[in-house]
Order: sequence, then structure tokens, then C-alpha cells
Amino acid sequence: MENQEKLLAIIKRHLPLGSNTNTLDMSTNLLKMGLDSMATIDLMMDIEQGFEIELPDEALTASAFETAQDISAYIPVFMDSSV
Repeated sequence: MENQEKLLAIIKRHLPLGSNTNTLDMSTNLLKMGLDSMATIDLMMDIEQGFEIELPDEALTASAFETAQDISAYIPVFMDSSV
């Protein structure tokens, strides 16, 4: 699975039931799709486990989790490639 697809699959698991995940892409506003603070914490832990990384403290902001593109800025495999 490609890194972008992997990240989007992880994110989909944390969006509220009833969210239209068919339109989810790297620029979709996750907060507008219903991602709340508790789901963000769970999402962060799932990303850390899925990519075998530890997100830095500066990633623990709402703006860092606004879109998948924003999240990818903190994941080393995305830093080494163009997303």
C-alpha cells in the first residue's frame, strides 16, 4: 500500500460514522468532516503505530490535523518524497 493510501485509510477509521469518506483526499478538511479532539488523539496514536514513528510535540495542534497533507508534514516517509 502506498504511503498516501495508508495515511488516508488510517484517517478514515477515525472519522465519525456517516462521514462521506468517498471524497476523502489529502486536502480534505478533517475538522469539517467531524474529526474532534478525542478522535485526533486516537488518530495520532494510530498514525504512530502504522508508520512506526513518534510524532513530535509540535504536531499536537488542531492545525496539524486539519488535512491529511498537514499530517503528512510530520511523517518522515512523506518528507522524502513529493506528496
